Amino acid sequence: MLDLSRIAQDLQLRKTQVETAVQLLDEGNSPSFIARYRKEKSGGLDEDRLRMIKERVAEIRQLADRKNTILKTIDSQGKLTDDLRAGIQAAETNKRLDDLFLPFKPKKRSAASDAREKGLEELAKAIWNRDPAVANLNEILVGMVNPEKNLNTPDEILGGAKLILTEMIAENADVRAPVRFALWETGRVVSKKAEPKPEKHEPKPEAAPTPAPAAETPPVAPATEDVPAVTPPTSETPVTPAPESTPAAKSPKPKKEDRKDDKKGEEYKDYYEFTEGLKAIPPHRILAVNRGEREHALSVKLDWDVNRVNQAARSNLKFDGHPHKELLESLIDGAVTGYVLPSLEKEIRKELTEESLSHAVEIFARNFKSLLLTPPLRNRRVLAIDPGTKSGTKAVALDEKGVLLEETTLHPLPPQNKVGEAKVALAGLIRKHNLSLVAIGNGSSCREIEELVSELLTELEQPTEGQPAITDLSYVIANEAGAADYSDSPSAREEFPNLDRMTRGTISIGRRLQDPLAELVKIDPQHVGVGLYQHDIKPKHLKESIDEVIESCVNEVGVDLNAASAALLRYVSGLNPAVAQEIVQYRTANGAFRNRAQLSQVPNFSEIRHTQSSGFLKIMDGDEPLDSTWLHPEQFTLARQLLAEAGFIPADLREAEKLPKIKAKLGETNAADAATRFGTTEPAIKEVIATLSEPFADPRDTRTPPVLKKRMLRLEDLKQGQELRGTVVNVVPFGAFVDIGLKDTGLVHISRMANKFIKNPYEVVGVGDVVSVWVVEVDHERKRASLTMVSPGQERKPQPRPAFTAPTPRPPRPAQDRPTGDRPPPRQDRNDRNDRPAPNRSGPPGGHDGQRPSRDQGQGGHPNQGRPPFRGGPRPQGQGPRPQGQGRPPFRDQRPSSSPAGETPETTPVPPPPKKPPAKPKSLPKLSTDALTGKAPLFSFGELEAFFKQKDAPAEIPPSEKPPTEPPAS
Repeated sequence: MLDLSRIAQDLQLRKTQVETAVQLLDEGNSPSFIARYRKEKSGGLDEDRLRMIKERVAEIRQLADRKNTILKTIDSQGKLTDDLRAGIQAAETNKRLDDLFLPFKPKKRSAASDAREKGLEELAKAIWNRDPAVANLNEILVGMVNPEKNLNTPDEILGGAKLILTEMIAENADVRAPVRFALWETGRVVSKKAEPKPEKHEPKPEAAPTPAPAAETPPVAPATEDVPAVTPPTSETPVTPAPESTPAAKSPKPKKEDRKDDKKGEEYKDYYEFTEGLKAIPPHRILAVNRGEREHALSVKLDWDVNRVNQAARSNLKFDGHPHKELLESLIDGAVTGYVLPSLEKEIRKELTEESLSHAVEIFARNFKSLLLTPPLRNRRVLAIDPGTKSGTKAVALDEKGVLLEETTLHPLPPQNKVGEAKVALAGLIRKHNLSLVAIGNGSSCREIEELVSELLTELEQPTEGQPAITDLSYVIANEAGAADYSDSPSAREEFPNLDRMTRGTISIGRRLQDPLAELVKIDPQHVGVGLYQHDIKPKHLKESIDEVIESCVNEVGVDLNAASAALLRYVSGLNPAVAQEIVQYRTANGAFRNRAQLSQVPNFSEIRHTQSSGFLKIMDGDEPLDSTWLHPEQFTLARQLLAEAGFIPADLREAEKLPKIKAKLGETNAADAATRFGTTEPAIKEVIATLSEPFADPRDTRTPPVLKKRMLRLEDLKQGQELRGTVVNVVPFGAFVDIGLKDTGLVHISRMANKFIKNPYEVVGVGDVVSVWVVEVDHERKRASLTMVSPGQERKPQPRPAFTAPTPRPPRPAQDRPTGDRPPPRQDRNDRNDRPAPNRSGPPGGHDGQRPSRDQGQGGHPNQGRPPFRGGPRPQGQGPRPQGQGRPPFRDQRPSSSPAGETPETTPVPPPPKKPPAKPKSLPKLSTDALTGKAPLFSFGELEAFFKQKDAPAEIPPSEKPPTEPPAS
């Protein structure tokens, strides 16, 4: 029986809600179905909460299954004790289970295993368990000498026992848990530039001609400062002349790979001298150093506080009164250094990587969901253009349903430069098929094609050859990521068997504007560039994680049963790829579905599938008007009753002018009275009324549609303070990238996304959002613009600090009246504490991206946000909460008054405070040249003070450095 109290507590839900949700999930209902059509039972839980419950229950069940497996394994070895069974049953994490199971796992060949084979394990266990039989250890060792087992001396026997005891200490769960905690508390990630690899293939030296035998050569004197190391030739030392045909030796020409290696890894220069604490380092920097390590550009390791680790290892080992205390304590450091630390370092790095990858998946999922829910541009005929240079630029005309009307290949780009012919061909397609929208893929040469289209739109508005003017034509820059991969996919070849791959990809670009959700589900998510380090994630893991996002979006929007592809239908609640393919085949063979009841005629379409999916499958022009709404067939009877009572019939839902009247009339219905009349519940009545009031609601319609453009924006057109409209193309922890029509997207840093403090960019924007931005600065030399989402004059201003008021001096307290033991010890200086790593001053302020987000949630996040404070289960003994009476002393106003009875502070004479000795001059840190010139950031007030003092002082140039003749280029 599962204990769901913890899940209910963590998610702040009632336990009955969680129990009902688990029951519905176990019955095979999908989260999307429960959230929409089982609200009464689940208490109105949304889809996100249901997925969290599903995930947490799966983890609990997996942990329980693993406990049973471990118990059976240990029991089969005959080593299961009551205490061990209780410890395993009480384990709350997989780490704790791993620690408890470690001594019973099969071990690799080691020196300790050799000692076990010699029969020394019983001796080691007797020493560990304080067996009185080995109290006099020296006599026991002498008696165990056995040359047949290669145990020749007592020292060899004791050495073997020490190896086993060292391994026992290292595998002790009560040692590993506190050491793990100490590593997480004090550990740091340290990366440096990797040393270049030695050459694998060195050129072989050419064989020199063999000289003739000569007389003995006198020994060569050692080289000194005045005497050369080479002995000049003498008459006794014959010199063999080099053959004239042998050319002088040439230095080998560096290979192409060697020349490339000179600049290899430059993108990781921010991590050449980098240090950051385990609890503070954000996920994207973990992925950056991991990638640098894989590419042999960085050398990465962990560093920690050795004293804290050694104390933690001894915290739970109680050797007091042990007859062999000195022997066992002498083995602890070796066990920690040789076994525990290497194992835990791998474990921590693996956990950091997994958390970072999960974070990358989360970012990708959020961005991909926003992209999937981009509003469609319905009923628009589209001209899609895929810019290309080698094989030409492809252009296709699509009707309102995305059906191909005509295609052509253009050559407006170098080296052909047939711009005039391209304009004529595009104008012909636009006029012939009455196209109203141009979709330009955002790949290479996108801006060149945009310039051509912008000029074409101007020419079509003012024709010169008697042609009618076209004024309602506009263009959009479409995200073409993944279009090339889709064009080679089996689904594309099945859909367009007679078209070339470039035409398939261009059709996909155009359809992404007409219905983004229906088109993007056909593409491998890894190729959609809306994430951060998503290429470091295994494609299988990424796809499994994104499938839930796609399923949620598809069921949130619903699908047209007679138009949806198999790739879209597979994500509908209750369906799978096989059933989706069978629906498409049935539709192809028998024509369009006329009602939802026909789904039962599809092979392998069970009643459970019908219940799960029918509410999300819509038939727009079928026999049953309610089939085009969000109503489930279970709600049809109640819907007809409510409509009839209001004076309408289901067919009236198809008449747009009657929808406001239906909504107003149903709004007057008393839900409680209607529930009594129709024999149902009040929530059921409210749900049906809400659905009939908005029968064709599409959540995408509430979002801002893509920006339609008529003219191309140039950098020269930008001015400081100018307002622009742009589309968010990617969101990362430190900000958002916005496409305003320039060649490169602009970054809006998280500090400029709102006039208030925000921890997460997702609080403000999502991928696909259309936002207003203002130009902060235009850098014409670097061809980029700084943007902000805060309108001018609305910037957040720093709050003034309150004026300092000196506290009223208190009278001194007589020493004889001061009670002992009530004053806490003086607070330890922060810089002298050894329980946390010292801050790094040598590493870069930001990550690989050049920004400086704190923690994984961006600007100003708490260093522990998003990561549990302790990763090894319960807090280990000896490291509990701070005892009472220690730490920060109480505030002055909270201390008890120390004046004698009947005497007030005003009547007590206040002696002058003792004079303080003159303070020693404070040594200021030395700043680098980059810090003095503003190229490197400052990290402390001391560095800031040194900056101003050294800036005002006359510059001192080292003798080895010469002043530059001209300022460096920015």
